[in-house]
Amino acid sequence: MTPEQAQALRRPFSASAIGKLPRAGIQLDYVGHAAVTDRLLEVDPAWTWEPMALAADGTPYWSQQGNDAVMWIRLTVAGVTRLGVGIVAAGAFELEKQLISDAVRNAAMRFGVALDLWSKEDLQAVSGVAVPSPEEGGPSSGEVDSSPESSVSANQLQQARARAATLQAEKVSVASARKQAGLPTLSDGIAPGTFSRWLELLDRLEADLEASRAPFEDVS
Repeated sequence: MTPEQAQALRRPFSASAIGKLPRAGIQLDYVGHAAVTDRLLEVDPAWTWEPMALAADGTPYWSQQGNDAVMWIRLTVAGVTRLGVGIVAAGAFELEKQLISDAVRNAAMRFGVALDLWSKEDLQAVSGVAVPSPEEGGPSSGEVDSSPESSVSANQLQQARARAATLQAEKVSVASARKQAGLPTLSDGIAPGTFSRWLELLDRLEADLEASRAPFEDVS
């Protein structure tokens, strides 16, 4: 991926592309699947995604965790592949379509697509208070809100739990790795520093899993 492509992915969206999503009594800004797809096509017409696993019938595998359906994917843009997760209520209309849409949006965020809106959504989801943008008189992008409420969002915690559950479904002993790292469980109220260590652990376990799946190279 070139620096120009990376910059294009992170370019802010126009106001007309930003919608409003009601959640917990507040309105969250978000960019829909169509706008994200358009941005990916603009940067790399050959972008693609694939599920992390397939079900017995050959369709993308998703698991039910509580009341939610969870599906992990790999998104490849300009030769770079990153993970993403879709989390949708298990009883949602056209569930598979919604899972794909949410997973692509989530994975695209890891390339910087609408990252500013995702960050704002995390803060709103925890505090229940709309977070103004810099032009609305809010803190600039260089400032950090150090209040306890803006530490670890419910969305971040849910995604981390989903990642751990997916690894366990792949026969990866997350519990053993957690104990070796001296980490507590992923419970509500987890400290930000501890949560960051959890994310590092999940990154390592996912990388190890991917490496174990890679074909052996002929070094002769």
